[in-house]
Amino acid sequence: MAGYHCHFIAADRRAGGHLPDCRVEGATVAVAALPNFSLRLPDSQEFLQSDLTGDRRQELEKIER
Repeated sequence: MAGYHCHFIAADRRAGGHLPDCRVEGATVAVAALPNFSLRLPDSQEFLQSDLTGDRRQELEKIER
């Protein structure tokens, strides 16, 4: 999922995923401080030419079910 977003995990750890938008009342929020983070991305032409500008929420919902 492109762009800034949060992740959630249920207290019983049976559900979790991306959280692109929400309203919350009475929650505990934890933020991880990562002093060092490494991410390796593919360098194929297919990946480098990917269009990440569209709204892909429907695709994401299907994948996360």
